[in-house]
Amino acid sequence: MKHINHFPKYKNMTNLLVTPSYFPSENQSDQRKIPFSEVVIKRTRNHFFGRKWKTVDVQVASWFIFVHLLALFAPFAFTWDAFWIASVGYLLTGMLGITLTYHRLLSHHSLKLPKWLEYSFVYFGVLAAQGDPIFWVSNHRFHHKYVDSDNDTHSPINGFWFSHMGWLFDSGYLVEKYQKRKNVEDLKNQMFYVFIHRTYKWHLFGCGALLYAWGGFSYLVWGMGVRTVWLYHITFCVNSVCHIWGNQAWNTSDLSKNNWWVGVLAFGEGWHNNHHAFEYSARHGFEWWQIDVTWYIIRGKFTWVDGVAYVTLQISYRNIKFFIILFSIAVLRALRHGMDLHKFIGGSTPTPEPTIIEGKKMDTEDVTGYVLNGLDPTSYKTVIDSIHACDTPISFHELHEKLINHELDLLQQSQPTTNLHQPAITFTTNKCLSNNPWNSRNQQSSPTLLPTPTRTTQQLLGKC
Repeated sequence: MKHINHFPKYKNMTNLLVTPSYFPSENQSDQRKIPFSEVVIKRTRNHFFGRKWKTVDVQVASWFIFVHLLALFAPFAFTWDAFWIASVGYLLTGMLGITLTYHRLLSHHSLKLPKWLEYSFVYFGVLAAQGDPIFWVSNHRFHHKYVDSDNDTHSPINGFWFSHMGWLFDSGYLVEKYQKRKNVEDLKNQMFYVFIHRTYKWHLFGCGALLYAWGGFSYLVWGMGVRTVWLYHITFCVNSVCHIWGNQAWNTSDLSKNNWWVGVLAFGEGWHNNHHAFEYSARHGFEWWQIDVTWYIIRGKFTWVDGVAYVTLQISYRNIKFFIILFSIAVLRALRHGMDLHKFIGGSTPTPEPTIIEGKKMDTEDVTGYVLNGLDPTSYKTVIDSIHACDTPISFHELHEKLINHELDLLQQSQPTTNLHQPAITFTTNKCLSNNPWNSRNQQSSPTLLPTPTRTTQQLLGKC
């Protein structure tokens, strides 16, 4: 198997650890909450009055007013042809453009497409009228970096309206928080994205003109007005609703929720808590009943033909059933710094589905080798040597056990009084890990989280 010299692209494992949510405490009882939720509005901004409206804010607001007014003509301009134009446009611009390409491909690099296909899908996203790729991706990356904090792009702690769409009319807020957009250099280095950034509005005007020339006013109303407004609010619900109402399968350091109806309407984006827990995963719906149409397209259309090199999925550790190993290790590392071990215990070892790594279907032995290639050879020398000494290939479960026990040994050394007399510990994808006083994800992690070469490991539990 080809040696993989990079560790998983999930750069900050502490993102998966429990942190306090923005819920009201005893001294916050007088603060306003968003109705039917426990989300406290920490700060309110003057959305309309008492603020300076910049030229760009007026332009954005004017566009939104225009398309919403245009959509109001829908009952009077209805034809079945226009309806199907809007429906097909919703699928192309919403699913292929925004969800698959803007979000999972450009923002998180969860998959890789040939450039001609990437650019084609990106152009569908441009016609969704949610901003050019540089603008959209930059905002989304900032959102994940500062999620539900003072620096978040669109958090409900600023109020529902602000998180839903008010932030789009407040360029001063974005400039104040982020200054220059330095988190999208990968896009700025490609002339296609620079061109779209500079000419963005003309593509929207051109789309409207073509629709009107093709089918008259009804095509303009449904193909531009209804389709755009519908997609706007479905996408915006991911930013607002999915940080307010729903459930948390993973107790991450934010307010992200899984919301089933947003998941259906937004092609899988509504499984937002899953996404924030594993933001580099191309798959958002982890359970069979969590409908994720975008994932079905990725899995069904981009991986089914053997030998097709121009489409390469980069899932690897992002595969949820496989990623559970790294999640467990991250939690145990955190436990060495004062957490209660029992708050993290969950069910049994997960069984991985067939895993796609670097575009190739991997069996259990390949997956094991991929994990070993990603481990630090010094810190994990004992584990690696014991696995290489086995006469037969180690199973996924045995690998999981060895890695967990390795971390438990280090935990026991750093906290000798902690009760750790337990078998290998695993975690389920459904277990809600709650009530843990961990630090904010925006704080720097301790530099001692990784095992150091100076530590000596005890004998591993289990055997080959």
